[in-house]
Amino acid sequence: MQNEVTKRLLNCVEQLKASAIVRSNRQFSLSLNYLPQSWSEIVKGRRDAPVELIRKAIVTYSFNPNYLFLNDGAIFLDDKPSNVQSVVFQNEEDKKIMLDISGENRMKYPMILHKVAELQEIPAIRLPFDYEQDLNLRSFQVVGEGMAPLYQNDDRVIGLFIDPFEWETQLIEGNRYIVVTRSDIHVNSIIPEFSKEKIILTSFDNSYSPQIVSIHDIQEVWSIKYVLKKVDTVPANNGLEPDASGLFPMLMEMMQDGFTDIKEQLADQQEQIAELKESLDSEDSF
Repeated sequence: MQNEVTKRLLNCVEQLKASAIVRSNRQFSLSLNYLPQSWSEIVKGRRDAPVELIRKAIVTYSFNPNYLFLNDGAIFLDDKPSNVQSVVFQNEEDKKIMLDISGENRMKYPMILHKVAELQEIPAIRLPFDYEQDLNLRSFQVVGEGMAPLYQNDDRVIGLFIDPFEWETQLIEGNRYIVVTRSDIHVNSIIPEFSKEKIILTSFDNSYSPQIVSIHDIQEVWSIKYVLKKVDTVPANNGLEPDASGLFPMLMEMMQDGFTDIKEQLADQQEQIAELKESLDSEDSF
């Protein structure tokens, strides 16, 4: 027989699904880096939820510990889920819809990413290709030319959400990410310096200076998986979500493989990153 804490955790997850914060039991388990098969056993009443899973669920989805352990109070802290990075808007007819963080919504996204009602007002786009349905993807508008020619101004980069518990293992030096701080959205290569509680944002264009960001100022990190290159603007179709195939021809994130000059620039950038790290280490030694 399952313990009462596990039963209340299952009730919390049902509330997440009812609020469209997660779409399925599988997505919930993957968002916490927990095997879907093991979560299925919990759902079927065959095992209890481990303490570490409960801890991650509390941190990620703002479940109320008093409710879980004492059956006291609201299900969510402040009576609502506050960490909603897993919201991906879909419907039964078309399961290729994701939020498009662009324009004014890009500017206010860092301030509203924990507010379910305001996130639900952000327009969504349909992607012109199939992807694994349980992936937590989101589209972000590129602003500026710091990462050109890889990502041009007004391109869209499609990011895969990285759980904060996995930042230290998943963030790789020189790779490109979408980093959401408390005040801005950055599309950059990074140099992780977790021992010093910071990361360094670097641009493809060497005329842009590196930027140091405190780990404590970071709200979300998304690994760039696809690029949608902007070629033209097409009016919205009678209020429906715009089809990304009508706005952008898709280009895989590894597009630089076909461009020798870009590969050479990447090699140069790696050398400059190494020199920058050496310079920063020298400064820290004083």
